[in-house]
Amino acid sequence: MSILVTEVASNYFHVIESVIPLITLLVTTPTNFLLSKYWVFRKTELKEASANE
Repeated sequence: MSILVTEVASNYFHVIESVIPLITLLVTTPTNFLLSKYWVFRKTELKEASANE
């Protein structure tokens, strides 16, 4: 994803090279957080846990 953001920022928007790492960081950090929150750490329902309660 960071390579994609870098390519788009440099080739299509002609952003200054010293600013591209900051833009990449601002895009990839929230994306990684959201993917981790909703995909990696999603709650799964365990049948054993609900039977013991």
